[in-house]
Amino acid sequence: MLGRIEVRADDGSEISIGRERIRAVLAMLALDAPDMVTTDEIVDALWGESETAKPESALQMSISRIRAALGDDVIETTPGGYRLYVDETSIDLGRFRAHVRRGRQMHALGQHVPAAEAFRQALGEWRGPALSDVRRFEFAERTSRRLEEERLAVVEDSIEALVESGRYGEAITDLTGLVEVSSYRERLWTLLALALYRSGRQRDALAALDRVRRIFGEELGLEPSPTLRELEDRILVHDPSLSRRRPASVDEGGVAEVGSFPAGAVIIEEGEPATTIYWIESGEVEVVKLDERGRGRSVARLGPGQYFGELAATLGVRRTATVRAIEPTVASVLDLDGFRARVGSADPGE
Repeated sequence: MLGRIEVRADDGSEISIGRERIRAVLAMLALDAPDMVTTDEIVDALWGESETAKPESALQMSISRIRAALGDDVIETTPGGYRLYVDETSIDLGRFRAHVRRGRQMHALGQHVPAAEAFRQALGEWRGPALSDVRRFEFAERTSRRLEEERLAVVEDSIEALVESGRYGEAITDLTGLVEVSSYRERLWTLLALALYRSGRQRDALAALDRVRRIFGEELGLEPSPTLRELEDRILVHDPSLSRRRPASVDEGGVAEVGSFPAGAVIIEEGEPATTIYWIESGEVEVVKLDERGRGRSVARLGPGQYFGELAATLGVRRTATVRAIEPTVASVLDLDGFRARVGSADPGE
């Protein structure tokens, strides 16, 4: 749904489900899945201005068409409405939000490198404006605007993770373009000024804050928020707390970061892109794979001295399993070279 509405088979081929209104019915059910959507809600949203004499019958025909394409058990008829049964990971919006939850969890724990990766994966689910092929319906237009706000917030989260992990050059490049097209978003200007200052460009940071003050004053008739004014004051006096972060680097062992994960935290998720490998320093994790019905099945437990994520990272494929912490766990986050070096230096008896 994060683009035009598409339904794809396991092999990636597209499944045709019919005309615009049928796709809109599926979109309404998917947005609320697995909760029920009432018949009245769907009819009002999709047939409210139609001259169709029996919109309920037209809705039933649309449901039949979707079932014919996807299977009879995908949609349940309930008293008063319909319910779509699909796993969260089967919908791009569900995957987007799952990546965002994990990214924000990691960011809150101070694990900014894996947080940035999770946010990148979330944004990678987007193929264009949400529900782009059914936006003549008011519900779709309204939902698309709301989802775009969600996307922009995650863009900001992603860049903040870059800044906090010390990747100032990447952040500045992204922000320089973003403030041109989203010049009223204060958080972008805050991150730009902070990234510039931390990279040793105090004058440019102050110029960015001066520019946002002029934009807000001339175009909106507003003053910048206290947050922006406070940041400017802190930059002027070289507040030491602004420079507390050091640029992230990979050490000689290929370690980008040491992550601390509380019990229950999802460290990697099946189906997501893979670029890192985790070496367990302490704690215990569980490896879970989805069966043919989309249900999680525990296949292994791993502890100190063991590692995970190496298969997908080595082959350049998506994660083949989900790994979650059973107890508080500390793991080194390795790149591929660092992993090979550590395996080569590990005690053969480990």
